[in-house]
Amino acid sequence: DWREVSDEEFQALQEEAERCAEKEPDERLVIRGWELLDGRLVPMSPVKMHQARAAHRIAYALETQVMRTGEGEVVQDALTWLDDSGLHRVYPDVVYIGPDDKASVVGDRILGPPRLVVEITCPESIERDTVSKKALYHRFEVEWYWIVNLVTGETEEFRWAEAEYELISRTPLTETFRPALFPDLEINLPTG
Repeated sequence: DWREVSDEEFQALQEEAERCAEKEPDERLVIRGWELLDGRLVPMSPVKMHQARAAHRIAYALETQVMRTGEGEVVQDALTWLDDSGLHRVYPDVVYIGPDDKASVVGDRILGPPRLVVEITCPESIERDTVSKKALYHRFEVEWYWIVNLVTGETEEFRWAEAEYELISRTPLTETFRPALFPDLEINLPTG
């Protein structure tokens, strides 16, 4: 029962995945760790350079916003428990925790749904980010969800609504992304 697995045991699974990845020369089989979605272990593919660059740009832009307003916190790749059960442990690419969020930093993890989750999608993660995790984030009422889709070449900005996420904007990666959540913020994402 994964509810009984401590963060330390879960981290040990991550480290074992890393050791296996180092031994495996065939990149198609490499995983960088695991997420726990509805109590199911789901392997995470390695972060590719274009994903890392996009995550860095978004985190930097959000951190600039936080420094300007003095509100919130931005983190990358942080273990996030969406609820107390421990059956929903994810590593979003970027997380913004607002000043009045249900989420808080507890020890080495985020506990509860943050205000904003950003996922940087590649071919190996497109289904998980656009379907499975999107549904999971909606169920736990993550207010804003951005998908930087490197497959389709656009950023989609979603806001939580009762039935499903509402698409607020769709911006090609070749254009400046101006999120509704932060109206004065402009983010230019790498296109390659």
